[in-house]
Amino acid sequence: PTATAQPTATAQPTAQPTIPPTAQPTISPDKFSILTIADFHGAETFSTQTNKYTNESYQKHLKTLKHIHQTYGGDVVLLPGDTQDGHWYTDDFRNKYFPHLAYQSQVIYQASVNCYSMILELFQDAGFDYNNLYVSLGDHEIADNGWFLYHEKTKYVDDFKRG
Repeated sequence: PTATAQPTATAQPTAQPTIPPTAQPTISPDKFSILTIADFHGAETFSTQTNKYTNESYQKHLKTLKHIHQTYGGDVVLLPGDTQDGHWYTDDFRNKYFPHLAYQSQVIYQASVNCYSMILELFQDAGFDYNNLYVSLGDHEIADNGWFLYHEKTKYVDDFKRG
């Protein structure tokens, strides 16, 4: 008979980090609807007016999106770019809305955080599941069409993408 080696010490379990559960799919695999809302262009004011209760654009879009959700569903929503106008790189924009920020990259980042946080909140308030909202980069998200070598806005493409 062979002897089996016995461990000399018992291993103590290591503490595992607490990992929050991932969002469970809320879509029925049998039936679901996909909405594509192209060229939304409705979120420009969100970059500077972050109070959804006093932002007229927010309230207008909320009413429209509630109607869309109730009428067409929208288990998955695609926003393929062009959610706002993207002129956040200009001195006029910074001076008017973010004079306390010294650098255009800071302005672009803060405007992005404001804008996209409000978009998520808007769609959630309209009844959509924000876990199933997919926004992609369009030309307006990176300062709109008209790309010319050495144009002012080309300096900030990475900042627009980061935001």
